Amino acid sequence: MGVPETARFEARLVESLTVEVETAGVTPVPNGHSTGWRILPALLVTQGRSCRLRVDVERAARVQTVETRPGGAVLIAPGVRHRVEVFESREGASWWSHLNFRVLGSVSLFDFYDVPDLASRATSPELGDGSARLSQLLAKGDDGALAVRIEIQEIGLRLLRLVLSQATLRPSYQAFEEGAARLAPVLAFIQQHVQEPLTRDDLAERAHMSPSRFHVAFRRVLGVPPLQYVARIRLRRAQQMLVTTDHTVAEVGEACGYPDAFHFSRLFKREIGIGPRAYRKQGLAWFSCSSPAGHGSVDDYGDDDGGRIRNSPRYP
Repeated sequence: MGVPETARFEARLVESLTVEVETAGVTPVPNGHSTGWRILPALLVTQGRSCRLRVDVERAARVQTVETRPGGAVLIAPGVRHRVEVFESREGASWWSHLNFRVLGSVSLFDFYDVPDLASRATSPELGDGSARLSQLLAKGDDGALAVRIEIQEIGLRLLRLVLSQATLRPSYQAFEEGAARLAPVLAFIQQHVQEPLTRDDLAERAHMSPSRFHVAFRRVLGVPPLQYVARIRLRRAQQMLVTTDHTVAEVGEACGYPDAFHFSRLFKREIGIGPRAYRKQGLAWFSCSSPAGHGSVDDYGDDDGGRIRNSPRYP
């Protein structure tokens, strides 16, 4: 009996899978505390302890709101616009982590899977415990470096197993499977040289294809044109650097392939929704829990009917 097509594809993903734990923490959260609207470059795993979480998620210009049960966890895939607000907090805390899982050098694993916004009741405690342990390990820095890095990888893979147990493989994986081998060197090159000027013609040459044929093949496999994909990789790296380094906005832009600070700031705001300085301030405020909610309300996005799940058109 032959190996099922999906099993062959997932085996291919495992061969090139890398685990990146961007950051993690245990944050005390009072009632009403909010992340504000944001787009993260990594998978968000967050569990509310002694509190509940209300999450607004925007997809296709519509907002869906979900609420956890006490002790429930939330899963938000990379690139999804959302905000998280705390309610019914009794000296509660958020146990959270930001994780990236990449295949073929630079492709997010979650480009192939749909992830539920709410984790199952059975997996929520382990998702929270894993995030809290990652926070402890990251705080060690270089203390016991090898053992610490091994445990970080182990926990990252365990959290991924829990997430994928609830995720659904997208049908689009078939198109990717057909063209992935030819594009793999190009994707790895983009990841390694994202700070350099990159043109469609240069990338096509590395794939040994004409520019027009490369453009069509790339879009069929990745779902976006080559230079739009490059911009996505650059902005994800910029988001990470803004909240994990103390580089200036200009330095972050240059490190991500945008030597013109004004152009970088304008592009970042257009794609992410807020400027890089505001993004950094918002991210650090959530990590430290030093500022209360106040980044907008449900009224900005439609009527709040108090239901557990509701949809409303986004106002312009």
